[in-house]
Amino acid sequence: MLGAILGDIIGSPYEFSREPIEEREFPLFREDSDFTDDTVMTLAIADALMEGEEDKEKTRALFISKMRKLGRFYANAGYGEMFMQWLCRQDDEPYNSFGNGSAMRVSPVAWMFDNLDKVEEFAELSAEVTHNHPEGIKGAKAVAAAIYMARTGSSRFEIKKYIETKYGYDLDRTIEDIRAYPQVSASCQITVPQAIIAFLESEDMESAIRKAVSLGGDTDTIAAITGSIAEAYYSVSDSYKKEIFKRIPSDLMPILERWQALMRKKKTQRMYYDEAYKYAELMHEDQKRIGGEAYFTHPAAVAEILNKRDFPLEYRIAGLFHDLLEVTDAEEDRIMAYGGPEVLEAVKIMTKEYYLDMETFINRVKSNPIAMNVKGADRVHNLTTAVVTDWRFKKRFIEETRKWYYDFPGWEEEIRAKTEALEATIPEEYRFKKEEEIKKSFGLDKLFGMSSNVLKMLDKGAFLTTKSGQKKNTMVISWGAVGEMWGKPMIMIMIRRSRYTRELLDGSSDFTVTFADPEKLKEELDFCGKESGRNVNKFAKLGLVTKDSKYVEASIIDTPALHFECKTFYRTEVNAEGLSSAADYDEFYADGDMHTLYFAEIVEAYETE
Repeated sequence: MLGAILGDIIGSPYEFSREPIEEREFPLFREDSDFTDDTVMTLAIADALMEGEEDKEKTRALFISKMRKLGRFYANAGYGEMFMQWLCRQDDEPYNSFGNGSAMRVSPVAWMFDNLDKVEEFAELSAEVTHNHPEGIKGAKAVAAAIYMARTGSSRFEIKKYIETKYGYDLDRTIEDIRAYPQVSASCQITVPQAIIAFLESEDMESAIRKAVSLGGDTDTIAAITGSIAEAYYSVSDSYKKEIFKRIPSDLMPILERWQALMRKKKTQRMYYDEAYKYAELMHEDQKRIGGEAYFTHPAAVAEILNKRDFPLEYRIAGLFHDLLEVTDAEEDRIMAYGGPEVLEAVKIMTKEYYLDMETFINRVKSNPIAMNVKGADRVHNLTTAVVTDWRFKKRFIEETRKWYYDFPGWEEEIRAKTEALEATIPEEYRFKKEEEIKKSFGLDKLFGMSSNVLKMLDKGAFLTTKSGQKKNTMVISWGAVGEMWGKPMIMIMIRRSRYTRELLDGSSDFTVTFADPEKLKEELDFCGKESGRNVNKFAKLGLVTKDSKYVEASIIDTPALHFECKTFYRTEVNAEGLSSAADYDEFYADGDMHTLYFAEIVEAYETE
């Protein structure tokens, strides 16, 4: 906003000059350099936004009342004739203007909100209370978008491309082209592209405003628009701030001071968010999603969905962090440091322990407002991106969504719409298949026919691969069973409590089993059966390559083999009292290192070559 006021003050002595002004020669500040209607109306918009608290109807009324209050008090600030008539009227009807007044006053909107859609929405609202002509609205939205993009790190090229594509302004002309054919106009369609071009050609704040003023015509407004974009890109120096403050009357200063205090608060919030963003990005580094994209794109998207719905900072940081405890090595104290106790509590609630049934988990999530809304956004994004998965995954995901997520308060409509859209991408011949038919299509119907061969392969050793956060390991198992339990195709495995794999399984809900040729991988099987993953990275040591699974987090060993992808269904501890005799205990557990039994559903079975 200060950039708009600075441009207004510098451009004011040259307003409606009919000849271009030499940009390198005119003084920036003269005795008659003063604020005009551009500044008064910009402060009115800022005042309304601070009081409106993002309520559209309330803010619309405040735009009108604040502009009229300040406009009538500063009646000689240089308003256009039609706007002056509107200031003096009693009704609230706009007057269909396409003048540049809508664009000169819009800068506070671009700083008030933290997503582009909201900026453009309120920019339109700020314009249409007076300038409800399509060109007046377009000018305000284009300038607000340029400011927002400039302050959030977009390059000049990105800003130019967006404004040209969305708003249709010709930004390929140069300042020299415009000077060669000067147009004295106060319309948005003429002055807005000129002001944006002045910014695009600038090197710093001074050169931006000099170029704007040098175009002549409505210099204070063109410079105010250019300055508002340049402020977001370059910032306003302390020396310029002093020039502004000594020209702003004392009765307007409280608005400016409150605005600056709000911006300092928002800057601090953005700083906290940026730091949390970097931490979450680092923790998810090198992780991938099923579709192959970087894993961090998901929590970042969840945070943005929450941002677009105007959830507070804590919700957005929880969106960034919601998977950290489940799939990374992030520590609770770091989450606490970046997000605070409420964020940590929500993240812990959203971290599903292996032993927790879904109903208990969902009810726990719904008990915490942050967790519930983050999971709502999480489901919306997952439904959107699940389009890249195969139809079998989609059907299971849709079934789960309908059962557990259709009644999430505030998210019902969007989740239902996304679910229906995802279902429409399933080929019609598979859309209505029953679960039994789907299992057959997995090849799991063949599982029972091959169970005896599986047990023979297991006896010679199979790789069991686990992953918890960034940690992964593979070990060799030779005890186990395959069959139907709880109406599902299951594998039962046994892991001693001392094993590193047991530690990883406690932090995850799935694993894979790879039945490879024991002769070709004899060295690897021997090594993985003897050495602990706590002491050595087996994958690096043996040159074992892993490959992403289809449905679980744990990888498979990338070798010709039969692979099971398994999700833990039930676990129980072996204890001495349950053994048939003391002899059995002495034979298998003389050292007290008991087994844990894991029963896991085989969600996919396939061979690789």
